[in-house]
Amino acid sequence: MSLSHHAEARFRTPRLQPPVPSRRTRLVVAIIIGIACGVASWLATRMPGFAQQDFAVWWLAARNLLAHQDPYTAVRDIHDAPAFLYPLPTAIATIPFAWMPVSVAGPLFIGLSCSTLAFLITVSAWWPLLMFLSGSMALSIISAQSTPLLTAALLAPSLTWLGVLKPNIGLAMLAHRPSWKSALIMLAIAVASLVVMLGWPREWIASARASQFHFAPWRVFGGILLIASVTRWRRPEARMLAVLTFVPSSPIAYEALPLFVIPQTKREMMVLALLSDVMFLVMSNLSAQQETAAYFARARLAIVWLMYLPALTLVLRRPNRGDIPIPLERHLSGIPAWLRGMPERAAP
Repeated sequence: MSLSHHAEARFRTPRLQPPVPSRRTRLVVAIIIGIACGVASWLATRMPGFAQQDFAVWWLAARNLLAHQDPYTAVRDIHDAPAFLYPLPTAIATIPFAWMPVSVAGPLFIGLSCSTLAFLITVSAWWPLLMFLSGSMALSIISAQSTPLLTAALLAPSLTWLGVLKPNIGLAMLAHRPSWKSALIMLAIAVASLVVMLGWPREWIASARASQFHFAPWRVFGGILLIASVTRWRRPEARMLAVLTFVPSSPIAYEALPLFVIPQTKREMMVLALLSDVMFLVMSNLSAQQETAAYFARARLAIVWLMYLPALTLVLRRPNRGDIPIPLERHLSGIPAWLRGMPERAAP
């Protein structure tokens, strides 16, 4: 199945709607959106009191690698704790941006990421662009975060390997679209990076475990309900949500951007975008750097109740329908029908 078909399966156009956008128009619109997002990201760095974008951590890690220094010990946050909490391939992939000033590198990265995402989500309609009005997207642009690029990778088989840059979302990608090929490519990239720094897996795991920023959504009050997503296990978006329920992630609004592949109608997208805006406002009077404990205590509840649980509601409204490998299908005859679901090919 082509890249366009994968995206079209996620964002369906209802009947009697305007014609599907042409590829050329989508490309022009995507470039315009990318430029606008890049400029907005650059303007954010010029705001009084702005510290630095999240992309600066990747940028610093790449520059430390080029200087033959260990990014896991050299890159620190304002509390002098390890700030580079990613696999080494993330730093390696950022090297092409390392030669330019960080105030340019971050906006350029987010501009390219947003262009890619805008092009992919408009394969069958324009309304998915409503996600660009969400608080999750706004914070991604301000912070020059990787989530727009990784959300795009959820829709494009050829980009799934990017999950190696952020393994929690990488696992969600593989659950969304299982692929031995993609998993092996991720593994090969990780193994190849050992040539650059042999002990990075140990240092990465140690720094990630020490992080006070990450949490598993199911452990938050009410988050246990997210386990219900497994009852729709045949659906790609349900499998993705199930994985995101258990893997450690940040409770900052931009981390919820992958959830925006779940809406299948304009109304669903509008509701999720508005809830994301509410979360953005709820968190706007706290600083993650200066009021860390209070910020993350509130953010964990906010992201679960305003983002994850509404996304679960969308998933549970849909039938447990979808195709799986035929050999596996044959072994499911013994489980209850309500959990077994129905193959897509057998749907009426």
